[in-house]
Amino acid sequence: MLEGGGVAPFPGWALIRVSGADAERFLQSQVTSNLRGLRSGTAQLSALLDISGRLRAFFFIACRHRDFLLLIPEGLRAPTVEALQRYVVADDVGMDFLEAGPMRVWLGPLGLAAARDIPTEQRLLLTIYGLRGAVTWGRGSSGLDPVDEETLEALRILSGLPRWGVEADEGGLINETPLVATALSFEKGCFLGQETVVKVRSGRGPSYAAMLLRTGDKDSERRTRVGGEFRVEDRRAGRVLSCAEWDGSSWLWVQLFRDFRVPGRELECRFANGGVVRGRVESFPRVGPPALADDVARLQRLAAECYAAGDERGAIGLLETAIDLDPGFSDAYESLGVILGRAGRSDEAVELMKSFLKAQPESVLGHANLSRLYAEKGMIEEAETERALAAATAMSGRRKPEKSVAASADAAAGDRAGEGREAIYRQVLEVHPDDALANLELGKLLLERGRLREAADRLDLAVAADPKMSAAYLALGRARLELGEELEAARILGEGIGVATRNGDTSTAASLQQHLASLRPAG
Repeated sequence: MLEGGGVAPFPGWALIRVSGADAERFLQSQVTSNLRGLRSGTAQLSALLDISGRLRAFFFIACRHRDFLLLIPEGLRAPTVEALQRYVVADDVGMDFLEAGPMRVWLGPLGLAAARDIPTEQRLLLTIYGLRGAVTWGRGSSGLDPVDEETLEALRILSGLPRWGVEADEGGLINETPLVATALSFEKGCFLGQETVVKVRSGRGPSYAAMLLRTGDKDSERRTRVGGEFRVEDRRAGRVLSCAEWDGSSWLWVQLFRDFRVPGRELECRFANGGVVRGRVESFPRVGPPALADDVARLQRLAAECYAAGDERGAIGLLETAIDLDPGFSDAYESLGVILGRAGRSDEAVELMKSFLKAQPESVLGHANLSRLYAEKGMIEEAETERALAAATAMSGRRKPEKSVAASADAAAGDRAGEGREAIYRQVLEVHPDDALANLELGKLLLERGRLREAADRLDLAVAADPKMSAAYLALGRARLELGEELEAARILGEGIGVATRNGDTSTAASLQQHLASLRPAG
């Protein structure tokens, strides 16, 4: 997809600010998504319907400290405010247009980290184009590679994000679009149009609804299909709304008749102009964000590399981004606390280490690092208390396996001299031999170097330590394949597909499936 991240202009979108004491209660009663528990600074996809369940608008809605923001297609800004204001009776709710200036979209873990240079009041975290990212407005340098328009368009289509007036329009049923799955909650309380949406969903579904058609080879004439209607088995079957090229195939966004909406079904589509397209029906979304654990672990590994190379500021930014994504990711707190302490920011480091120990009170490293920080601040009594806690926890045998990987290893060891990655991972494993991520990274490194047996042994340990880590199954399957152990490789790859699917890690599941398929010709 995108290697680490990228940035691109984000034209055609605008901002509406909704404020007032009743703003959250009012919006919760109007929009299709559930705003309860939405973290400040983060946005989710949502929509506005009329009383008959037909679309008025769609947008990303974000919670902030004192208000809400709607990130909305430019042409929908005024009509949406007008539609919402009709239902403001005795509520303390105000709406105004926020002049934002040129917008940019930042994609992937590195995009998120780079976007931290933009002030928080000019930044929204969201999932868009099938990736975790951010939309910002205002100045700021990126240092990232730009994402080209063709790639963005492919990601937009395969993630199911419609363009207003193309794949979604006023008066259409939300059930006819991917928004019914990505922008609507069936668990929240009532909202405008809910009865119709539920009725259509509980019945046979709409007559025509959005699906993807994968046509296999690259189709040089795919753009000529857009707007064309087609028939299947001499029956009217659907219409093409847009197209993209991705992963070596051409993809068509189609409105497909219910009788043909069977994922995996092969269709022969005959167009009015005489053209014939053969394709496989696929569901939305085709691309989606990696598992959250994979993204935050990658950020932590990148932070380790930055810190080892002497880029302290870069390491801090990457770890702060990991915490933005997953406030419960305790390893990032521990690593960040150590780095801040070494940078002389001891007060911040102490608070971070306390937060870390609230999540992992039995961490030996956490207590030891907090003891060192207290000692550096001259707080001898507190330092001795934490040192005693570290010793007692280590002796008790009650401590849980700690998942501090390269970032905390580099920090704890003070390794600024560029010691090799293998040595860093082995340092972690000397202290915590059951660290799943360290075993995974060392195994992958050994696999790259052709040390296959050692790699397989390490990756076996990684799978045993964390059976839910789909990336470990992929690496172990590759190692077994290269060792010529086909039966064992097939078993590992098959298990990994199940794990990746349950995690929602579509990209890893696809890679596992591809490696498993390579075994089939040989039985």
